[in-house]
Amino acid sequence: MKVVEDHPHRQDFEAAIATPIYLADKLIKSADEHQKQLSQYWS
Repeated sequence: MKVVEDHPHRQDFEAAIATPIYLADKLIKSADEHQKQLSQYWS
């Protein structure tokens, strides 16, 4: 993947790929926390 490495917008590509993954990860984690808190209320 030498072409991509030399590409001037490589960081933009990486950011565009990483950001949705990062946000999805945060979303899943916060949903997880929310689920735990809810199950404490209902138990």
